[in-house]
Amino acid sequence: MDTKTHSKSSTLANDVFDQIRTAIVKGELAPGSKANEPQLSKLYGISRGPLREAIRHLEGCTRIHLLRY
Repeated sequence: MDTKTHSKSSTLANDVFDQIRTAIVKGELAPGSKANEPQLSKLYGISRGPLREAIRHLEGCTRIHLLRY
């Protein structure tokens, strides 16, 4: 992956991180609510790669806990 592509992906992930964090703080994403990658990807208009990066960042900030099914 070249630097330009990686930077764009990171920027998307950071943007979505901020959007999801804001939705959590505002209560738009309720505690314990279930969301899946395809739904969130469609909601935020991004591919699943940057979404996964944003989710990992949120998980690291203890805003979310991932449950694998």
